[in-house]
Amino acid sequence: MGFGKNVVSRLTALALRLYSVVIRQPLMNAAPYGFNKGCNEAEDALSKWIQNGSAKQTCIEYDNLKRCWFTFIPDSVNTASKVPLVVHLHGAGGCASLPAMGWGSLAEENGFAVVWPQGTSHQIPFVPDWFPDNILQLNCWNDGSQLFGAEKAGIDDMGFLKTMLQQVLSEEDTVIDRKRVYMSGHSNGAVMAQRFAVQTEGVLAGVLAVGGLVFPNDSCKAEGDRECWKEGQTVPEYNPTPIMIVAGKIDEVSPYDKRRNALSGAIPSVEGWAQTNNCSTSVEVKHDKEGHARIVYSGCDNGATVALLSVEDAGHHVFTKGRGQFQISPVNVIARCEFRYLPPPPYEPDCQLSDLDTTSMAWDYLSQFQLPTPSPPEAQHEDKEHEVNQ
Repeated sequence: MGFGKNVVSRLTALALRLYSVVIRQPLMNAAPYGFNKGCNEAEDALSKWIQNGSAKQTCIEYDNLKRCWFTFIPDSVNTASKVPLVVHLHGAGGCASLPAMGWGSLAEENGFAVVWPQGTSHQIPFVPDWFPDNILQLNCWNDGSQLFGAEKAGIDDMGFLKTMLQQVLSEEDTVIDRKRVYMSGHSNGAVMAQRFAVQTEGVLAGVLAVGGLVFPNDSCKAEGDRECWKEGQTVPEYNPTPIMIVAGKIDEVSPYDKRRNALSGAIPSVEGWAQTNNCSTSVEVKHDKEGHARIVYSGCDNGATVALLSVEDAGHHVFTKGRGQFQISPVNVIARCEFRYLPPPPYEPDCQLSDLDTTSMAWDYLSQFQLPTPSPPEAQHEDKEHEVNQ
């Protein structure tokens, strides 16, 4: 990209950022995350985004904590037949009330339901004990990476998400197809989604992980060793699960080509998933016009595949701008800038404006898959067939 275009795109991105600060609303395409972020917990928190369909907030007491989620069923859902469900987990510092991955738009266009659960707020785990408790708080998930306060606080997010799914599937039994439940996540939420996949059985038909690169069944198991994803071990009943991993190649948060504590990097992550799903072959799909490559492992057990979408010149971002009433920013801003390594200290400026929508690409991938129909003997036990694994 020429120098002049680079300057213009960088100034445009800066203007968008400044505008988002002035109106006190984050851009849809950039993860709307931050420290000490008080999430909108009102029952109508999603009313700003949702005008066509129902958005219901549900709160329960779980493990002595109030835990909430939003369920969105768009008007486009055909009640004559059951539809898929996508559960999306925000990243650290995010909110269920700020749907930033574009799933609302896709749900309206394709007629499926979405659930946005809320994590819990905690001090980041790497500050000294004397540090004030109300500083550097992040909404987060206990993803087992040893990187977030929810894990240090012993929050049972696995149990909460299982309980939440049980309730959603029970309440919406006439609407949601239990064989087509998918989980999506960004960053900390992406790792949590992968943890949920490997530690449950017969619940998820597929997973999308954006900007959260971990290696299931990590060979490093030493207690206290920060190189391990200690919660990434599969349960004995694990069924190979299709997964699409989306990784920015200049991501400095969950690095693409190097390990950061429990975060393994992109290639080890996709290889680990291929091993876990017992895949036999790998194919590198052609590069698209923007240079993004997709590697797909096939021949996996249970009809699963494992895909890695590598996004050139992109950082730790959600690569979608949303559409319709879910659109905040008119463009999808992806990091690309020759200035990014100059002072101030390295960061990932949003310098390239692009129409890339990896969430839409992920839906095309995930929607191919569904859980197998139970065999006749199992089907006789209806009370067990619909039970989320505890």
